[in-house]
Amino acid sequence: YLFCTRRKCGRVGDAPGTKPHPSAHIFFRLCLSVRSSECWNNPGDNRSMIWVLKLSGAVLVSVAGFLFGAEQAAGLHRQALFWAELARMLVQIQDAVHYRALATPCLLEELRAGGYPHLLLNNCTALESYCFPAYIPPGETASFSSLFMQIGQISAQELCEQIPYYVELARQNSARQEKKCQAAARLYPQAGICTGLMAALLLL
Repeated sequence: YLFCTRRKCGRVGDAPGTKPHPSAHIFFRLCLSVRSSECWNNPGDNRSMIWVLKLSGAVLVSVAGFLFGAEQAAGLHRQALFWAELARMLVQIQDAVHYRALATPCLLEELRAGGYPHLLLNNCTALESYCFPAYIPPGETASFSSLFMQIGQISAQELCEQIPYYVELARQNSARQEKKCQAAARLYPQAGICTGLMAALLLL
C-alpha cells in the first residue's frame, strides 16, 4: 500500500490530500478477504459443524424409522378393521337371506347404510362382483371372492350354511392383523431409535 502510494506521490506525506494509486485499494481489499477466510476456516468451527451434522443425521434416521413403523402399524390396523367389518357384514347377509329373503339389490343398499367404511361398498355395483380394496393381499381374498360369486346363484339355505365358515375365517384374519399391528407399534419405534443410535456411533 505504501509502495503504491509512493508511486503516485513520491514519498509518504507529500502533497497532502493526494489519493493513493487504485492498485493499493485492490491489494488492501485482497488482504482483508484472505484474513476473513482464515477466520471462517477455523478448524475448531469446522469440527463443531461436523458434529452438528452428524447429530442431525442420527436424529433424522431415528425419526424416519419411527415414522416408517407408524405407517406400517397403521396399515395393519386398517386391515384388521377391514376383516372385522367383513365378518359383521357376512353375519348381516346371513340374517337378511335367512329371515327376510331379501333380494340382492336391496341387500346391497342396506349394507351400504350399515356402517362399513373400510369395505368401500359405495364402489360396488353388485355383491356378486365385489372387489376387495387394494391394501388387502390378494392371497387372503381368493376364498371370499368365490363366496360372493355364489350370492344369487345358489339357494338361500346353501348360502347360509357356508357363511359361518367365512365369518370365522374373517375374524381370525382380523385377530392376526391386530396382533401384528400391536407388535409393530412396539417394535418399530424401538427399532428406529436403535438405528439412529447405531448411525450416530458409526458417524463418530
